[in-house]
Amino acid sequence: MRCLVGHPTDNAVSPSTTYFGPWDTRLGGAGPWAMPFAGLILPLRPLWPGFLVNTLFFTPLAWVALTAPRLLRHAVRQRRGLCPHCAYDLGDSPTCPECGPQSV
Repeated sequence: MRCLVGHPTDNAVSPSTTYFGPWDTRLGGAGPWAMPFAGLILPLRPLWPGFLVNTLFFTPLAWVALTAPRLLRHAVRQRRGLCPHCAYDLGDSPTCPECGPQSV
């Protein structure tokens, strides 16, 4: 069964008598605060196909979002004649006087 959220207005099935297997963890109880959560069912196990698709889709997006600013910053610094690491003005020098020869 793939239904993870019970519908609170469904009168055909009583929420107290229906068992939804491993997803049967309802937020209910007594008191006025429990009414909005009367039909809510929380998943206890991940849905592996959806988890795999989300991982394969969002991981490259996160990698690009985290590395693109650094690569863009280095490219702009090199175009302006600055050291790509510390942004020190290189002038005519082939090496960076601030970082050393390994940074250029």
